[in-house]
Amino acid sequence: MRLLTTVAALTAVVFMVPASATTCTQAVARCKLSGATKPNIDGQCEAAGAACMKDGNFIGPVTHTPWKNLQKK
Repeated sequence: MRLLTTVAALTAVVFMVPASATTCTQAVARCKLSGATKPNIDGQCEAAGAACMKDGNFIGPVTHTPWKNLQKK
């Protein structure tokens, strides 16, 4: 019973994490998390974040997922 409660709680936490970002800074943070095992990921995510600050669009270097119309902050 305790195991079932723990699994249910962990599942709820996993689904509470937002799937995308609303600001360029959040996109950079999510980028770094998703590519934590890749070499030079910090620089790649920061470069994508710098481009996002100009046009509000972030294209992740790891997943190549485009996030559009983000707040430039």
